[in-house]
Amino acid sequence: MTQRCRVAMNNIAALLAVSILTVMSMVLVMPEAQAHDSVIKSVPTDGGHVDEFPRTIEMTFSGIPKETYNTVAITHEQTGTVVYSGEPELENQQVRIAIPEGTETPDGNYIVGFQITSSDGHSTRGKIGFSVGDEVVVTADEPDTETESSNMPFIIAAGIGFAVIAIGAIIFLSRKEQSND
Repeated sequence: MTQRCRVAMNNIAALLAVSILTVMSMVLVMPEAQAHDSVIKSVPTDGGHVDEFPRTIEMTFSGIPKETYNTVAITHEQTGTVVYSGEPELENQQVRIAIPEGTETPDGNYIVGFQITSSDGHSTRGKIGFSVGDEVVVTADEPDTETESSNMPFIIAAGIGFAVIAIGAIIFLSRKEQSND
């Protein structure tokens, strides 16, 4: 095997080693998926039934929501009428909605939709449902919460880091080869 061939093989082996180490380091430092806050208890209970519309609706979350953008809307499911919309009161894990006096709340199914800022800083949306009077709640088969988050910035940063390391390794190895000639 010629000297030039050995140098080329060494360069390829070094580049492969750098690539493997880069991928391994990205996997080791990749952030773990965080669970976003979800409703763990509510009054009235999700899917529950009450004889009269409550003056206060409470939801207990798995974490403490942040004091930033939080909103709720209570909708009469049969008519689509929003009977209340506003910012809830927060106290630790509790989110309370005080229904103003005089709010029309006929019997039927109600959906309490919410968007909170989870304790991890991500926006979390979800809903609970309950029925009032003689109506029965029809529950949807969809998940009760969704979150807005993305690992795209991490993926882009990792790709750029890999490219920089690979280019640096190629430049280093080519300079080393030139100095050996």
